[in-house]
Amino acid sequence: MGVHTIVADYLENSSAKKIASESVMLSITDIDELERFCREQNVDVVLRMCIDPAQRPYNELCERLGLPCYGTKEQFFIMTDKHAFKDFCLKCGVDVIPEYTVEDVKSGKAEFPIMIKPVDSRGSRGQTVIYDAEGLDAAIEFAKNDSSNGEVMIEKFMGGKQDFSMTYFVVNGKPYLTRTCDRFLGKEEEK
Repeated sequence: MGVHTIVADYLENSSAKKIASESVMLSITDIDELERFCREQNVDVVLRMCIDPAQRPYNELCERLGLPCYGTKEQFFIMTDKHAFKDFCLKCGVDVIPEYTVEDVKSGKAEFPIMIKPVDSRGSRGQTVIYDAEGLDAAIEFAKNDSSNGEVMIEKFMGGKQDFSMTYFVVNGKPYLTRTCDRFLGKEEEK
């Protein structure tokens, strides 16, 4: 289509690099180096792809380069921080999975099994399902290790439920459905 594409990531053989016009070994979190590279190459459009950790750096890079970005700093925070997202859902009248505190779990107020996970991670990293309070401390430590801010979330485990998601772009207050998907989650013992 006549578009020169450059893929930047830290992976040697990523699929995107194989089809791009050019590629470079740069982490999405190295904003200073990405900015320098984009200025040297006269990059005039920046896009981030699917992973959550790319959203905030993408926004910051666009701001530094004075390029358009499809979201704001606040929107990307809501999309990448699980507590902020749940708060936003509740504010908009959307039901969320029940959440517990450490005290709830230790005092027997939590309904087991529960899921402990990092507030700002992705792809099931740092997640543990526990069936009693005995595994709580180890699960919290495991989740903290995959969290950039050290915060964790404790929720009721929704095992046996299937997953369906929808993606929208909202332009001038009007939502546009861009994607739907479902996935077979399998059984926990198969993981």
